[in-house]
Amino acid sequence: AYVFSLLLHGKTMSLWEIVACCIGWKLANSTLWYVIEILILYGIFYCIERWVNSKYHTILWVGLYGTFTIVAVLLDIGTWWYISSISFLLGIKYYSGSRFIKNYSQRNVIFIFSVLYIFEKLLSFNQASVFITLNKNYWIVASQIVLAPLFVLLLDSLLGSKVLQGKLLQRLGKASYEIYLIHMLVYMWMKDLMTNIYITAIVVSVVTITLSLLIKAYTQWISAKRSEKGRASF
Repeated sequence: AYVFSLLLHGKTMSLWEIVACCIGWKLANSTLWYVIEILILYGIFYCIERWVNSKYHTILWVGLYGTFTIVAVLLDIGTWWYISSISFLLGIKYYSGSRFIKNYSQRNVIFIFSVLYIFEKLLSFNQASVFITLNKNYWIVASQIVLAPLFVLLLDSLLGSKVLQGKLLQRLGKASYEIYLIHMLVYMWMKDLMTNIYITAIVVSVVTITLSLLIKAYTQWISAKRSEKGRASF
C-alpha cells in the first residue's frame, strides 16, 4: 500500500524496486525497519531456545548483541538498529523471572533515567565535537543504549497504575502494531491536505487510530472464523 501510494504521488521506481520494497528487501517506508529487526530477533530467539542449553543463553545473547553493535558502529549503520535491540534482551530476562529485573527499584530507575536523559540532551546542544576524549556522538549513543531499557522499565511501572488500565487504552495497546504499521501511510495522504502542522498531527493521529482499530477488529474476526472452522472440522 505504501509503495502504491508513492507511485500515485509521482515517485519513479523500477519494477525491481517495486518488488524489493513490497517484499521488504528494501524499505520504501524507512520507519518499518522495526519489522525487519523484530523478525530477525524472533528467528534468533527460536534457534537459541530450541538448540542451545539454557545456561548459555545469557552469554550468547550478550555476545551476539555486542558483536552486532561493534559491526553496526564500524559500518555506520543507523543507531536505532542497535539502541532498541537491548530492550528485547531485557524482555527475555523479565519473562524468565530474573530477580534483578523483576525487583528493580522504581525510584532508582527514575533517578538514573533523569540524569542520563539530561546528560544526553546537554551533549546534543553542546557544539564541541569532542567530549572527554571521545566524539560526543559516541557518548550520546552510549547514553541512549542505557536509556532505552530504562524507558521500558518506566513504562512497566506506569502500567501498574489504575490510570493506564482503562478499556480504551487496552484496545489501543492491542492495536499498537497496526498503528505503527500504517501511521506513515496515513501521514503521506494527509500531509498535503493541511498546512497547519498541529492540525495535521491531530488528524493523522485520529485517522491512524481509527483505521488501526478497524484492521485489528477485522483480523480478530478472521481469526475467530478460522478457529470455528477448525473446531467444526475436529
